Amino acid sequence: MGHSWVSRPWLKFVFGEDSFRGELLAAIIPDWQIFWMTQALSAEAHVPAKYIFYSIGYMIVYSIVLTLWATVCFQNTELA
Repeated sequence: MGHSWVSRPWLKFVFGEDSFRGELLAAIIPDWQIFWMTQALSAEAHVPAKYIFYSIGYMIVYSIVLTLWATVCFQNTELA
């Protein structure tokens, strides 16, 4: 899991060098900077189709997981 700390130094600062909670949060919270394409698009660089499909797949899986989690959390809650 060492990769997750590299892109999120704030987790290391908040939770400490060898924190399980920090590693867990780094695994759960997506690194949105991976999807940042502004620099490539402003330089008119080519964005590979593989990258776009990876991003769409990530979005779909993340949405499904969050929807299932919300369903489990609120299944016994009366909204009205």
